[in-house]
Amino acid sequence: MVFGACWVHIRSRMGQRKTSDEEIRALLGVPNGYTVLNLIAIGEKGEIKQGYTERDLDKSCVHYENY
Repeated sequence: MVFGACWVHIRSRMGQRKTSDEEIRALLGVPNGYTVLNLIAIGEKGEIKQGYTERDLDKSCVHYENY
């Protein structure tokens, strides 16, 4: 079995009725005084994809020590 993961950004987003943070804290029972910034969903991968190599990296998008 091969597992995959997906990063889910929560901070500053709205849920269906409240902020995503409030809805996730209520769902997971996270106490007041804590904030949910993101979640990581883990599950069985639906497909196998070829990995990237350093040669695939567009180095024009990489900045060192300035913007």
